[in-house]
Amino acid sequence: MQLSSQDALIYLMVVAASADAAMTDRELARIETLIEQLPVFAGYDRSRLPQVANECVDLINGANDVERVLDM
Repeated sequence: MQLSSQDALIYLMVVAASADAAMTDRELARIETLIEQLPVFAGYDRSRLPQVANECVDLINGANDVERVLDM
């Protein structure tokens, strides 16, 4: 699976946020704020955030492990 640069950054933020336990709403809101403010996300469709974050969480919780997600 090939990720865009922005999706890969979101995956990294989700992995970091969920490292200690399940990702909280506060952490997701912070990621949303970063996407709104960081220049690397200029032009990124912010409505995709829930989908991309959920895909990452599904990969972490599924048969794949964190190392595989990070390899992506």
